Amino acid sequence: MRFLLTNDDGIEAPGLIALAEELEKLGEVLVVAPEREMSGSGHAFTKRWPLRLRRVYRDGKPFGYATSGTPADSVKLGLFLAERKVDWVVSGINDGPNLGIDLFYSGTVSGAIEGAIDGFPAVAFSLAGRSGPRSDPAQARSRFAEAAAIARTLLEGLIEHKPALTRVCLNVNIPDLPREQIKGVRLAVQGLQRYDDRFLRGEDPSGEPFYWPASTLVDEDHREGSDLAASREGWITLTPLKIDLTDHELLERMRRWEWELGLGQRQR
Repeated sequence: MRFLLTNDDGIEAPGLIALAEELEKLGEVLVVAPEREMSGSGHAFTKRWPLRLRRVYRDGKPFGYATSGTPADSVKLGLFLAERKVDWVVSGINDGPNLGIDLFYSGTVSGAIEGAIDGFPAVAFSLAGRSGPRSDPAQARSRFAEAAAIARTLLEGLIEHKPALTRVCLNVNIPDLPREQIKGVRLAVQGLQRYDDRFLRGEDPSGEPFYWPASTLVDEDHREGSDLAASREGWITLTPLKIDLTDHELLERMRRWEWELGLGQRQR
């Protein structure tokens, strides 16, 4: 079994390192990740300048490759380096949740979606919530090691279903709780909410204005069955995501509207 592993927190992130160690128990792991944090980068990729790639070592041993690009760039490069000979594309473990509307902004989820676009089964893992200070490196390693062990167990269960998961991205959020407090796994729909976008205005030493983002999430989805609700209750959430964003139900209804919109002859 061959895995391509990326993230958006950077190649030195403890979540990536912990997940790489667990995936190595299942097979061969190729790590290709951004050289710096790329949180919120979404599905951006590089078109008009070259990407840099450098080998990264841990404890004197080859660990993976750091790229100058985004998570999507990392997957594209990784598949090129591996000559597409991988079985799964995996992204994470993200430091913080990727629930609801954050799926559109997340570099972690976008890295996995790039794998799905390229025809592979893909999984994005995130650690949802913060139960302790992440400034403590030992605590961070412990939390991510626990989450990575859960991620490996989930992958072991998914491997036998690989044919059904081709071109699908599974978004998984693991509560940042001791394992005995996690209720289990719940299949969930993507929650709905939005950001109340606010900015704090200031001036730099030269007098030029800057705007510091201070947005907050509002209209949080409390529907039974949403990833937001299930995660709050202490469940691991698993949401399958399609590449096709088309609203097929509305599309069929709109086929009957076209003459009203003045778009010419109705399609039949």
